[in-house]
Amino acid sequence: MSVSRPRMLHRLVLPLLASQAGPAAAQSAAWTLWASGLQPGIHPRLAIAPDHSLYYGLLATGGPQGVIYRAADARAPSGQFSALPPIPYVSLTNNIEALTSNAASEPVVGIFHGTAAANLDDPIAFVLDRTSGQWVAANLSAPANLGVFALTRAPNGDVWFGAKWSQVYRSSDGGRHFTAIDESALVQARAPCYYPTLGGAGGDGAIYSIAVDRRGWVYAGTETAGLVYSADNGASWQPVDPYACLAADPAQRNPSSPMEPLVRSGNVGAIGFTLGHDPVWNGVSLFYYNWPSSIGRADLAAHTVAPATGFTPNFIYKGLQVTRIVTTANGTMFLHSGANPSFDPVQPPPPSSQYSLGLFRSDDGLNWSAFNTGIPGNNDGLAEGALAVDGNRVFTATTDGKIWYLDTDDTLFRDGFGG
Repeated sequence: MSVSRPRMLHRLVLPLLASQAGPAAAQSAAWTLWASGLQPGIHPRLAIAPDHSLYYGLLATGGPQGVIYRAADARAPSGQFSALPPIPYVSLTNNIEALTSNAASEPVVGIFHGTAAANLDDPIAFVLDRTSGQWVAANLSAPANLGVFALTRAPNGDVWFGAKWSQVYRSSDGGRHFTAIDESALVQARAPCYYPTLGGAGGDGAIYSIAVDRRGWVYAGTETAGLVYSADNGASWQPVDPYACLAADPAQRNPSSPMEPLVRSGNVGAIGFTLGHDPVWNGVSLFYYNWPSSIGRADLAAHTVAPATGFTPNFIYKGLQVTRIVTTANGTMFLHSGANPSFDPVQPPPPSSQYSLGLFRSDDGLNWSAFNTGIPGNNDGLAEGALAVDGNRVFTATTDGKIWYLDTDDTLFRDGFGG
């Protein structure tokens, strides 16, 4: 099924900022304003394409819906954006749920359709065809419940998305067709002990996050089953915890697994990777292990897990408060904490108890520090999904329609993956 409208050319050009930083500036000490005048709204979405295009959308906005903006070159000292033709959705809940690009640098967008029975087959994923200039609605091999929750591009060009209370989906043609993959059944086949999960669930639940490392291993962050992954492009799936089941009886859970937090995570909001392919993830159930940040790193070679440090205790405790973790080509990692109120069991309650919000930076995925330098005002977590990387340059966005950049090295190059 495809949905398209006559090609519409939008000439909305947003202000060009006179930044002093050049395209090969040295490592930045602070975030620098790159563009302003964009449509404001909550939870901006950013994506960088292989041709260095930077795409911008909004999860929630009081203005026009279904609009994506494009800047031609993320390496430029400042950004100039144009609005793309509106997405020809049939029904829409919220606005832009997820945003990425394909190998041809075409934007790929995921939405939630309407919740009425008449809307259940409405399109939920779209790609802007470069030749026609029109959006094409993706064809799915099986319905995806509400729609696309998380979306990403793999190094080989495949496009993946995760759906709420549904499955994972893979496209090998740039987002025009998606094949549903029942990862719960495939995990069960590899690890018979895995379900019911530690929380008693008989499956993964919602797929809240999906990410691919530089090797091409696909990780899904689930509602009830922690982290699961595929090392063979979705043909088989297994727990990230290799000790989840007893070696002598794989139908029985291993109560002594040293990597059990990967299973118990719950509501996995974000997945990122170190340069060595070790996953860093956020899961609210990690308080069970007295991990006060609810963020951890797994060492896949040593088969260990550890809580991340550098965060205010209890600053994330519910919901999907971290939705993106990115890594530059030189290994610098960034995350943006969420906007949900944090919990401190020690009285007095907020506002007397203060929490660090906004952007955090790490060189190893384990030790983090707040890094909001250069961004004025209240960077309070309402932009938690706004992170994208082009080589050693990282971008973020704030809810007032501004985009900021930071150079983490004096050499800006693209390694072919990171959007």
